[in-house]
Amino acid sequence: MGLIIDTSIIIALERGKVSTKQWSHYDQAYISPIVLTELLIGVDRVNNENKRIKCLAFIEYVKSLFTILPFGIEKVYTYARIFMIYTHNV
Repeated sequence: MGLIIDTSIIIALERGKVSTKQWSHYDQAYISPIVLTELLIGVDRVNNENKRIKCLAFIEYVKSLFTILPFGIEKVYTYARIFMIYTHNV
């Protein structure tokens, strides 16, 4: 059986509040493309370049840990860009 991990858990992982051991007994752990999108939007909101680099590295780590459910990674990046353009113009 697999487990789908939500954005709040990924943020807790980044902050050291949870460990991957907590779901290691599942056969597989997944994230949705929306989780990846939310992480990318968060990176776009970071003003400090060093923190931005760390955030991008963490996203790569997350991508290596979890299977991303089918949606198309290219579409996730496109959605993140569109979302940021929209929110900046509203």
